[in-house]
Amino acid sequence: MTLSEQTKTSYLVQFESKFFELIKIHRENVAEIIVKRSSEDEEKKLKEFSFPGRQAFKVILTDFMKPIRQE
Repeated sequence: MTLSEQTKTSYLVQFESKFFELIKIHRENVAEIIVKRSSEDEEKKLKEFSFPGRQAFKVILTDFMKPIRQE
């Protein structure tokens, strides 16, 4: 019975370790994302915009939804 409990505990510890390592890697990947866009203002000057990290996902979603909205 003790061996069974130790095996379960060991499995749980390994799972938690892998899970939190994957979360850490995911956060690092999200932090490294940068989406760049440009647009012209009224004076025909080109302006550059950068959307880092989590903001980039909003831009990506907006770009993805544009074709659907136009129909």
